[in-house]
Amino acid sequence: MNKDRLISLLDTILFAGTLVAVVSFLAHYGFFLNPGMLHVIRQGAFILTGVLVLDNILMLLIQGRPRDEFREHRSLYIVTALILVHFVLIRFDIYGGGPGGHLSRYFVAAQVYIVFMFIIKLTKVNRLVFPGINWRPEQLFILSFLGVIVIGTLFLSFPRATTAPGAMPLIDAFFTSTSAVCVTGLIVVDTATYFTHFGQFVILTLIQIGGLGLMTFTSFFTIFFFKTMSFRERFLMSDVLSTDYIGGVHKIIGKILTITFTIEAAGAFLLFISWHDKFQNTAEALFHSVFHAVSSFCNAGFSTFSTSLAAFRGDVSVNLIVMFLIILGGLGFLVLMDFFQPLDRRRRMLMVQTKLVLTTSVLLILAGAVLFFVMESSGVLQGLSIKEKLLASFFQSVTPRTAGFNTVNIGLLSVPMLLIFSLFMFIGASPGSTGGGIKTTTFGILAATVWSYLKSRDQVILFKRRIPSRLVYRAMSLAIISMTAMPPADTWLTNSILLAKGVPLPHNPSRSA
Repeated sequence: MNKDRLISLLDTILFAGTLVAVVSFLAHYGFFLNPGMLHVIRQGAFILTGVLVLDNILMLLIQGRPRDEFREHRSLYIVTALILVHFVLIRFDIYGGGPGGHLSRYFVAAQVYIVFMFIIKLTKVNRLVFPGINWRPEQLFILSFLGVIVIGTLFLSFPRATTAPGAMPLIDAFFTSTSAVCVTGLIVVDTATYFTHFGQFVILTLIQIGGLGLMTFTSFFTIFFFKTMSFRERFLMSDVLSTDYIGGVHKIIGKILTITFTIEAAGAFLLFISWHDKFQNTAEALFHSVFHAVSSFCNAGFSTFSTSLAAFRGDVSVNLIVMFLIILGGLGFLVLMDFFQPLDRRRRMLMVQTKLVLTTSVLLILAGAVLFFVMESSGVLQGLSIKEKLLASFFQSVTPRTAGFNTVNIGLLSVPMLLIFSLFMFIGASPGSTGGGIKTTTFGILAATVWSYLKSRDQVILFKRRIPSRLVYRAMSLAIISMTAMPPADTWLTNSILLAKGVPLPHNPSRSA
């Protein structure tokens, strides 16, 4: 057996080992295991960690050119070195904490390293398996979301994911997982009280994956570990990202992740400053801050507070932070990258899409705030101070299009305001963003088309640029298809709610028979 086949066989065995270990970690965090089983999981993790470290050291030594091997897989060997240093520091009690603290730190470090190695091995398997399958971009996109939803359902079904005795009903877990991955914010249980921190962390992870897309993450790991992407991988991601620049896809992915984590970290930090004195301990405040920063930027609308953000209706800082996170997440990554380019190039290179997205978003926010303030002054805004009325008006103008947070009781809104909110939700966010809807660009092109018709123009003009006919047709098609799909879905949902409440359906054939 030659060296390459031996290495391939060893990789397969270690992948199976890390897979079993990851499953055992899920059992450790998701189920109530007896001490004997916990001991077996810990010992297995320690042994596997030693094997993985030894394997990486041997791989470095047996290569003909160790220096080139280190450069090619720099991240792998740096993490391995850090783990070894961490173990040495624990062994000599540098951190303190006694024997009990030592065991806990060893186990946590072993889990982190094993999961890290599992991702590497999984990425290798992914590169070997998927090139042989002729997936179309839309198929791979849908299947990746379905896969994440199924895995999320499994995690939320773990007994330790909920505060209620037993496991969460499968249908409720499936609904919650779907809502988190598709960043809709719809819930069937109170996220704040029904789920443990483990369950809330699972929801947070699903929101992050759903907001960015699983394929974005897998492509990032491919670039991170292997420093390159195949042409097929770049082609698939260029279709997902709606860009024709196939050669620079890996740079776009890097920018997307950098923008996302930078904005979310900044939002979490600012929320932590506002909330650090409102909770029992720092860890609690930090968790709520991170959860709401991610949920806001990904336009998910999930909250770890039972009344969403109603308790902070008059808090200027919290309202502004969450609003800006929602807006930035809803603008779209390509727009953000275009807008935040160097100042000396911005005036010459700002794309028409960027101008359309920014203009439409600003007009919708202003129109929504004015309408909410006027129409609800004698409704849900009655009795509030001017500051609270203005904050609530702008907040509720921003959130219905993409997110789903609220600072007032949505159930008490007037019917006309609910209809306006429905229109806002139908429009949604912008292309390439974390939000849904038909997109602000579609709405903007449709509005420009109507205006051109009223002005008896043969062409649709936006910002002194002619909009190609294919974009106008695509906008009209998307709007018509979406409007056609809504009545059947609305009828089905309405009938389901009536049946659930025991209300007989009108014109029910079974009753007239």
